[in-house]
Amino acid sequence: MTINQKRKIEVICNFTSIDECEDAINAIKKGHPVLIYFGDIETTLANSIFTIMSGAVYALDGGKHQVDSNTFIFFPKNVEITT
Repeated sequence: MTINQKRKIEVICNFTSIDECEDAINAIKKGHPVLIYFGDIETTLANSIFTIMSGAVYALDGGKHQVDSNTFIFFPKNVEITT
């Protein structure tokens, strides 16, 4: 996977509540891709976070890409992901 522009990538692994989605969404609004590892997050919380983040990038005209079974990158509209 490559990102077409050099950008800081925010990596988030330890969500403990849905409230932390706000920080991730703010990073995307600032133009930074956000990599989230869902493997260590309780399933119900992980599903809620995934839904919120998916809706946020949709509303911001961004996108998401599955890196592996537990990891997704959510990115703003000016970032292109190629694999």
